[in-house]
Amino acid sequence: MTFYKKLAEDDDFAKRYARAREVQAHREFDEIRDIADRADSESVGLAKLQIDARKWRAGKLAPKVYGEKQAVEHSGPDGGAIAVSGIALRIVRADERGDT
Repeated sequence: MTFYKKLAEDDDFAKRYARAREVQAHREFDEIRDIADRADSESVGLAKLQIDARKWRAGKLAPKVYGEKQAVEHSGPDGGAIAVSGIALRIVRADERGDT
């Protein structure tokens, strides 16, 4: 049985594989501090490249933890405004609020 076939057909194997990839992502991310700590003025360019590569891999292996946060834009149908209903607005004077 090929690896990917086993991955698709064996739920327990798939769960263990996913967990191993998650651990791998944490390890990749943990290496970043070591790389930064070892960098000096001559190796800072290489260290930046290594750090960026590990950040990218960690983001792909565990996107919920290390992935780039994307801005979410909410809109209604056809990109228009979102319809809101059932909201009541009551204007209260400061002396009526009871928190003064």
